Amino acid sequence: MAALSLKAAPTFWHRVLIPVTGAEPAPIDVEYRHRTRTDLKAYIDALAAGEKADTDLVADVVVSWKGPDQAFNPEAVALLCDNFPLAALAIWQGYLDAYAEAKRKN
Repeated sequence: MAALSLKAAPTFWHRVLIPVTGAEPAPIDVEYRHRTRTDLKAYIDALAAGEKADTDLVADVVVSWKGPDQAFNPEAVALLCDNFPLAALAIWQGYLDAYAEAKRKN
């Protein structure tokens, strides 16, 4: 069994299903930025206060992705959020799901 490093890896990957109107959800693999519990709580508080737009949320938590036909960059994030209105929510839910899965596995 590997020893537990008390400093988490700075990023992690998780598969997300992006809702596509009139079609099956599209899977993308997202590389997320890890946050400590304190940072995550502060970020959630900022979201609850309405301080983040969809594009900000995606840019803040995502480092990279595999699957979309464009590389991860601010323009691609804006295009994704504009064309798929629930994409940011799916990406955020995937972020939280990845943390929940880690907790279940432990």
